[in-house]
Amino acid sequence: MAVSADYMAYIADLLAPLARRAGDMRVRRMFGGAGVYYGRLMFGLIADETLYFKANAATQKRHQAHGCGPFVFRPAGKKPIAMSYWRVPEEVMEDSEALLLWAKDALRAAQEKKRPPAKAQKPDSSAALARTLKENAPWLI
Repeated sequence: MAVSADYMAYIADLLAPLARRAGDMRVRRMFGGAGVYYGRLMFGLIADETLYFKANAATQKRHQAHGCGPFVFRPAGKKPIAMSYWRVPEEVMEDSEALLLWAKDALRAAQEKKRPPAKAQKPDSSAALARTLKENAPWLI
């Protein structure tokens, strides 16, 4: 699951237009690979020089339609685990505008995963969600 510093910098450069301020968008080493973050929200994963984006039900179908599969974590001595991060197609990697659209969709999917289940929400949860979005992805508001 190795990733080179050059590939991390390449992905950071491709996704830099997402950032509103310095430090908003970053790529950080983790567990032999790297995480792609907007603020504190992880929306991408890099493993073996391959970019994966967080997917929800709708974007997962789009990844599948492009012939892409999920990142599969293979712990030693255990069954492989398919994660909710899906490989970004080569044609999207080569189109900067498409890549940014897919990245925004991945940010939305990552934000959805942070929300508590509907019955566990407090009455003011919409205000809390708005604050979280404003903090982590203000351009989504």
